[in-house]
Amino acid sequence: MLVNSKYRGETMKNVILGCLLLGLAVGASAGCHKNPYYCENAVDNNCANPELDARIDASKACTASTECMGTANVCDVNGTKTCVECVVSADCQMAGDPPNAPVCGADRACRACTQHSECASEVCLPTGACAVAMDVAYVDGTGGTDAGTCAQGAACKTITTALTKAKGIIKVTNTVNDQVTVLNRNVQIFAGTNSKLTSTSNGALFTTSGTSVVELYDLAIADASGTSTGFGIQVGANTTVKMTRGKVSGCREAGITSSGGTVTVTGATVTANNGGGVLVMNGVFKLDNNIISSNGNGSATGSDFGGVQLSSNMSGNSFTQNTIVYNHQKAGAFGGPGVNCAVTGFAGARNIVSANDTGTVFATQTGGGCTYGDSFISAGSAANTLGFANIAGLDFHLTAASPAGAGMVRDVPGVVCTGTKDIDGEARPKNGACDLGADEF
Repeated sequence: MLVNSKYRGETMKNVILGCLLLGLAVGASAGCHKNPYYCENAVDNNCANPELDARIDASKACTASTECMGTANVCDVNGTKTCVECVVSADCQMAGDPPNAPVCGADRACRACTQHSECASEVCLPTGACAVAMDVAYVDGTGGTDAGTCAQGAACKTITTALTKAKGIIKVTNTVNDQVTVLNRNVQIFAGTNSKLTSTSNGALFTTSGTSVVELYDLAIADASGTSTGFGIQVGANTTVKMTRGKVSGCREAGITSSGGTVTVTGATVTANNGGGVLVMNGVFKLDNNIISSNGNGSATGSDFGGVQLSSNMSGNSFTQNTIVYNHQKAGAFGGPGVNCAVTGFAGARNIVSANDTGTVFATQTGGGCTYGDSFISAGSAANTLGFANIAGLDFHLTAASPAGAGMVRDVPGVVCTGTKDIDGEARPKNGACDLGADEF
């Protein structure tokens, strides 16, 4: 940046040259007009006119982009008339630009994408980069056709068809009627607003097998039917499934089951599945920031477990900041209706486990050998004693009515959650003290 010249209207270089030449002819001071705004010890040597310095800052003032350089190489001609990083998102997507900052923000700086609508491909990746459309297989359950190419603008109708296109990314729109099996594939599946996978036939909705690695983002999986077959997600023995911000609901059997793979569920809701919420029989589980509620069946012939049943003692397991409430299991079922954990030496943390019942009786909430540090575990009742937003509407966010303080669920002293996020992606803690469960009020 050029500092404020001691002489008005000239850069320091020109001033020095001009004064030297004039000094040779008529004396050093003749023809050189001293700038009254010059202060030797002031910031930028400018004591009275900050606008003057702003105007001579070459990285700011401009009338065309050819006058800009470096990272701020675009002139905001119709706005501030200064050199900025971008005016439109296309400015962030030139050759050499980092791929994880494709969107021009309101501050005229390039940033990561945060929603699919910001990308021409309609897919914003977890890295903050926009996917390339030719790498995506598109599925539209309403307007697609399985005779289509699955290209953008020519969507297929089912995920099953999209998997045949050998693309690493699938984008799902609207309600898809399909039963999906992923065999020996690595794939990321992204869902648009209000998109859902369901089926009018009996059977599991989403199954992985072989050595598949699958990532699911924002996808709702709902209403699997069929006794002994109506599961939401079935994770195969050697596969990896990661669900982020998804929903699994209304299934005849358990919402999510894993028989030996790695299952990661983060920021999801698992609700109203008749056979129970999440069942991990073997493998690695990572269940964090989820709401698992209203699953199971407390009738005489109902479900063997309610919220969560864990039977894996693998390293890497995690069970943190979950809200597990109002789940049901039949009378005489083994273990607790909230969490039944047959894992020796495993410790969860900062969970809410309450108001789960066995045969309509609200009593012991957990069973097995797990411990739950800094958690709220209470028998509870059918009443909304924890101040949830709307239990009838399955909204288990905390509210101002949620009890706070030591031994409670909100603003609990001594609990550390710094650097984490809640189910809504909001940073913890909000006001200096951590809340338990999936939601940080």
